Amino acid sequence: GKIYQSLLALPDIDDISDYRFKALALNIRSKGVLAIGKPLESVRLRIQIDEYLKTVKEIEKNHEFIWDALNRISEPAILRTLGEQQTNELRGWLELNLIARRSNMLPAKIEPWISQWYQIYDGHSAGAYFAVNLLEESRRIYIKPARIALMLPFSGRLEKVADAIQNGFMYAYYQDRNLDQEPAVELEIINASTDVSEFNAQYLQAIENGADFIVGPISKELINYLQNQDKLAVPTLTLNYAEIKKEPTLNLYQFGLRPEDEAEQIADLALAEGRNLAVTLVPDTEWGARLQLAFSERFEALGGRVVGSEIFPGKKNDYSKSIKKLLNLDTSNSRRSIIQQVIGEPVKFEPRRRQDVDMVFIAANSRQARLIKPQLKFHRAQTLPVYATSNISSSSGNPDDDRDLDGIQFVDIPWMLDSSDNQDFKRIRQYWPDSSKPFSRLYALGIDAYRLIPALRRLMINPGETVQLNTGQLSVDMNGRVKRALLLATYDKGVTRLLEQPGNRLQPPQ
Repeated sequence: GKIYQSLLALPDIDDISDYRFKALALNIRSKGVLAIGKPLESVRLRIQIDEYLKTVKEIEKNHEFIWDALNRISEPAILRTLGEQQTNELRGWLELNLIARRSNMLPAKIEPWISQWYQIYDGHSAGAYFAVNLLEESRRIYIKPARIALMLPFSGRLEKVADAIQNGFMYAYYQDRNLDQEPAVELEIINASTDVSEFNAQYLQAIENGADFIVGPISKELINYLQNQDKLAVPTLTLNYAEIKKEPTLNLYQFGLRPEDEAEQIADLALAEGRNLAVTLVPDTEWGARLQLAFSERFEALGGRVVGSEIFPGKKNDYSKSIKKLLNLDTSNSRRSIIQQVIGEPVKFEPRRRQDVDMVFIAANSRQARLIKPQLKFHRAQTLPVYATSNISSSSGNPDDDRDLDGIQFVDIPWMLDSSDNQDFKRIRQYWPDSSKPFSRLYALGIDAYRLIPALRRLMINPGETVQLNTGQLSVDMNGRVKRALLLATYDKGVTRLLEQPGNRLQPPQ
């Protein structure tokens, strides 16, 4: 767009003789390429700027820009770049950022790794200030609980959900315990009540027993209760979100697998690909209404227009009535009837779908999506891109069953889409062979809930920073809500295939 055209209009750096103007031109260019989703190119330009800076303050500010751009690059993209020929300066920055991510800023991990980094990159520009500051920050802001209380509802309707989360959490607890040299964290597991007053008594008793960090609950009603407190006595990481966003509650962090996050990121993705006019098709359920609202609000807030919305009967198989209304084919057929009545004889007529649309957002499970895609094609919408949430992801594992999903673009967590080299995924399948697909994501949530604990405060203080875990590239906003940037995929011949994303990765919803 306009930013890209402005970048083309900038003079070539080699044509500028004054070093001050060179630094200014590089600065403008680096901000521009970052804005159009090219953080690696921005880093390269910022490294060049270093040559023209004179004061420590200028250099430190430039290094902060470099770090911000590095944090916008996905970990797989960093690894790919390191596998190619690079300058020593760029390699040093990339590896330093990788250290910060993989150590989770735990002092016990980051200190030996940065010591090793200094040996490899002696004299690197980040060595004098930036690497030292990372060490100091890791000691200052990471959370190191001595006793964690895991409060989940192990009886009742959420029993299987709680069991899957607990299995993932316990796996991470014992896995990391074997790796750490520090004293083991104590762990108390509590069958949390869903009654507010009973839960509150359990919560206070857990603290009385020595818990200095609490994980849970799941129930939105209980999370609403916690959010309504002025502050919590100990840091608490809930595994769902309150129904309403409010002013931050001290020590409250919220983390979960909200489908609304996915709908919002689909809106980001579609707009980044130039889709500005959308229609939505969702089931006649409360869940469908939530996703339709999340997508529409995000899409229109960023300049898109939702020009039509319809619901379909989720328990049925024929959605043609809803699809015809969505595409204005019913109006087209009405015009034919009127013309025939006027002239008194049949007319040759080709129904024509609406032309003021360039994408379809659907909220559907895999069964519904397998029915919707062919019906869209039948009703002359075969050229419209279709976007969906991870709920379309099939558990059949049979490409022949899933060919009707071909071409639908959707987002999902790395655990589901990029698990071939994931040791956590392989071990979970080994330890719990029955970790079936309906609950598979919850194992990942449990693992990440444990591993996210040390980084929560750092991520909240530095909203631009992220950690790459099994449920996505995670950040924490100023309200303590964990945001997930997900992977993009499609179905091709009935098999999921990862897609390249605009700007290397989707931005987590704001």
